[in-house]
Amino acid sequence: LNLISGADPRTLETICSTLQNQRRIFIECYCSKRDNSVFPAEITVNMLSVQNRESLCFFIRNISSRIKTQEALREAQKELVETAHRAGMAEIATSILHDVGNLLNSVNVSCEMIDQKLTKSTIGTLLQVTDLIKQQDDPVRFFSEDPRGKRIPHLLIEMGQRIQQEQAQLKSETGNLRNKIALIREVIQMQQSYAKAGLFEEEANVEQLVDDAIAIHSRALKQAQIKLNKKYRPVPHIRVAKSKFVHVILNLIKNAEEAVSALPASERRIDVEIFPLENEICVKISDNGVGIDPEDLGRIFTHGFTTKATGHGFGLHSCANMIKEMGGRIEVESAGRGRGASFSVIVPQATKK
Repeated sequence: LNLISGADPRTLETICSTLQNQRRIFIECYCSKRDNSVFPAEITVNMLSVQNRESLCFFIRNISSRIKTQEALREAQKELVETAHRAGMAEIATSILHDVGNLLNSVNVSCEMIDQKLTKSTIGTLLQVTDLIKQQDDPVRFFSEDPRGKRIPHLLIEMGQRIQQEQAQLKSETGNLRNKIALIREVIQMQQSYAKAGLFEEEANVEQLVDDAIAIHSRALKQAQIKLNKKYRPVPHIRVAKSKFVHVILNLIKNAEEAVSALPASERRIDVEIFPLENEICVKISDNGVGIDPEDLGRIFTHGFTTKATGHGFGLHSCANMIKEMGGRIEVESAGRGRGASFSVIVPQATKK
């Protein structure tokens, strides 16, 4: 008993009584060395009968290396989870920055148009006319007898109409600027909200999360001339890590976009459905694109597997792991090459408290 750190006679009694019904028992504990230091050990205890006398046989194995390996594996798993989270946030941030860049380009176009309108404005001609009038000693005679003066009333009417048109155009462009700046603010706030969400799970509205993922990628879909159809049925809330969930939906939408890119613009389609299952919620993303070969369906989520020329085989694998961590799964369906594909993200309903 001196070998087992913290053991007492009751420990021996427990071992003996347990061995009455079992051939051997296994114990994980700390054992003491002669220098009073301890080490983690796995002990196998057997009941032996030697010369009609029952004895206990203790086989002690030092498991220090195993414990260190397990701790290293836990640390590696933790690092992988954090890396996957950072990868998801980076993807969201990249998409948002892309949208902000596009909006800033539009802002620049509007600013250039306003600058051109102001540079070529009729106001300049009006100032020339007023300067001409100021130069006259007898304005009444100038307007009644001078050919230039006689033209001024008609010219003022024309300039008034032009100024009205310019004002309307400038008002429209400033309205566009205001809307684009508001959109930039919205996408930045969206990024900030998911950056704060972190790794912890919380109750969430699945429709809002899916709509956020679509909004992040909406301008890319518009540029690619892809029609996105939404069909949402009422469903309960889910409990997920928001940033991870949005990253997964965003990744699947991007994959669908790539899958339909080779089709004529008028035929490109992505369908997003939300519907309830028994104690679960399903988000199904379907496309009518290149499809998946039957032999590839079973390995589509395997790390390193990809059918893309520039792919790395990490996207779907990490997505499947993220959803699994949240108690869910991703399922894939495809009728074959050229017949589209569907990816279903299935997660449990939020538990009612």
